[in-house]
Amino acid sequence: MRTNKMTDDELKALVASLAVSQAKTDSQLAKTDAQLAKTDAQLAKTDRKLEKIGDMLGAFGRNLGEITEEFFFNSLGVTQTLGGIHYDFMDKNLTRQAGKLTDEFDIVMVNGKDVAIIEVKYKAHRDDLTKLLTKKYTNFKKLFPRSLSD
Repeated sequence: MRTNKMTDDELKALVASLAVSQAKTDSQLAKTDAQLAKTDAQLAKTDRKLEKIGDMLGAFGRNLGEITEEFFFNSLGVTQTLGGIHYDFMDKNLTRQAGKLTDEFDIVMVNGKDVAIIEVKYKAHRDDLTKLLTKKYTNFKKLFPRSLSD
């Protein structure tokens, strides 16, 4: 019957083989760590670029919104007429606060009995109309109670 005992030489050879394998693994792990560091640096660089692009697009959107508001304000200001109604006064970017309630209205046109609240959008969506007819109108009535009292 044979036993599975190793000789000293066999054990030394196995330990030497394991040491070589461990050295190869350590070398590969060092390469992997170096590659991960390069990848992390590239990801950080990409994140900075994406953030910059996001800032640029946000600024572009804000500028486009401001240009659109200016266009409508100037166009309406030629006759100060909307829907066949003449208005005596026009304001843009009208902001008012009462307590905790604050709201901003893109264009407001007023005459002795009528008020037009104009929310300018570069591209309008159904939710924008709902917001204007509910929240913006309600806030306007609270913030400018005398304007709608007649």
